[in-house]
Amino acid sequence: MLVLRASVVLLAFSAAWFVLRTIHWPLVGDASLMHYVAFLIDHGKVPYRDIGEINLPGAFVPDWLVIHTLGGTALAWRVYVLFLLTVVVLAMICITRPVAWLAGIWAGLVFALIHGRDGLAQVGQRDLTVATLLVCAVAALLRGTQRRGILAFWWFGLAVGAAATIKPVAIPFLLLAVPLLWEMRQRKQRAISSALAGIAGFLLPVGAALGYLVQHGALVALLHSEATLARYHAGLGRRSLGFLLQHSFSPILPLAAIWLLLLMLALRGSGNDKVVEAGLAIKRRILWLAAALGLVGYIVQGKGYPYHRYTFIEFLLLIVAIDLDRMLRRRDWLRCASAVVLTAASVAFGAVSAWMAGNYDWRSAEFQTTLRADLDRIAAHGGAAGLSGRVQCLDTVAGCVNVLYNMQLQQSSGLLYDEFLFHPAGAPAVDETRVSFLREMWVNPPAVFVVSAPLFPAVTNDYGKLDQWPEFALWLKENYILNVERMPVHPVRQGGPASVPAGYRIYVLRGFAPPD
Repeated sequence: MLVLRASVVLLAFSAAWFVLRTIHWPLVGDASLMHYVAFLIDHGKVPYRDIGEINLPGAFVPDWLVIHTLGGTALAWRVYVLFLLTVVVLAMICITRPVAWLAGIWAGLVFALIHGRDGLAQVGQRDLTVATLLVCAVAALLRGTQRRGILAFWWFGLAVGAAATIKPVAIPFLLLAVPLLWEMRQRKQRAISSALAGIAGFLLPVGAALGYLVQHGALVALLHSEATLARYHAGLGRRSLGFLLQHSFSPILPLAAIWLLLLMLALRGSGNDKVVEAGLAIKRRILWLAAALGLVGYIVQGKGYPYHRYTFIEFLLLIVAIDLDRMLRRRDWLRCASAVVLTAASVAFGAVSAWMAGNYDWRSAEFQTTLRADLDRIAAHGGAAGLSGRVQCLDTVAGCVNVLYNMQLQQSSGLLYDEFLFHPAGAPAVDETRVSFLREMWVNPPAVFVVSAPLFPAVTNDYGKLDQWPEFALWLKENYILNVERMPVHPVRQGGPASVPAGYRIYVLRGFAPPD
């Protein structure tokens, strides 16, 4: 066990280094988008009714809560993310205790550092919150079987329900309770009461989300959004099954392959030499099922993003850690093999991951800084009212909304995703959005349009998307003047290989001409 303790210490030092080196990471990516939605909600807007959103209602709750407790800064969000990772570690300790609690710490720290090496764009992703809730759900479920506590099943249902209001791929995790409830029924324990408690817990956050939508008259709008916008978005940028399976294990594929080989060799033993002990059997069955459900959720989402695999990886790491811990207790060559694997993995996912995360280029945000400077210049020309309610982003992923959030500016419309404007006509999501958007622009034309160069999911930087909607391109040319075009030239590395930030153009309404 000395090897496992040493591995945990190494991971702990790596995690501390990771925290110190990344505490100042900025708010970027989808987290800034969710923050902006929370900002609009605070200003009287309602998702789906007033904001063209595709995420479920629970996706905005963490951002809204953090803004109203810790604040709306990047540091506040970083504290929240580190809190989530701490909860993951604690939940894994609860799952693996009392015998293998060190394995729980090891798995939790490895998961946290993998999240760090994924880069800035993955910080605070919705799937990280979902993964945290689901590992807490499993911890509560296992506690319920040990203590036969109805309250534990209620907590299990509550955690799954909260995750389901963010991503529907969490709903199948309710199946984790079925084999346990069946076993309780066979033993004449309180299976029905426990099942009802779990259902009640699940329905609480789901009911709260539905109640909010009904109260604000947005339920029908949500259903329409999911049937059109969300469905269309889900079909963009999908990867092949082979790609998804290959990247589902990334970056722990070598560890998983070696572990599986050792596990097969260990299971050839007999008696007390077997890696699976009776006390861990129920935990491993639940964890295997949870990992399988996590893998299915990753494949169903179909885009192969790093954060989509978080739920799968966290449960797989738990299984690997428990098995390697069991092998360390043997008296044959597998003990040495397990020690080598644990040590090598602790270096690869500890020191290496912390080094990678600490060396990402978090200071370079040329798109945001130059766009903010341009908008500040235009806002100063426009008078005290500024640009709030008079600026419109035509962007999805480049970072325009991030700038508006930092400047606390509302858009002229509720459009957040320009993919529904500039993809080929014919799909209801595109046709309906074009009609409603252009009507809104005729009624209330913004003073400023910010048009980013790329169109999700492509990475081209050529503004070719404007050519895919000629009617709008003509309207823009007739009513607006190109004020400035920027194309950042300094590559950034915020996760993965270095890339050049997206370019943007600013169009100003004729008659509202700021100085050059």
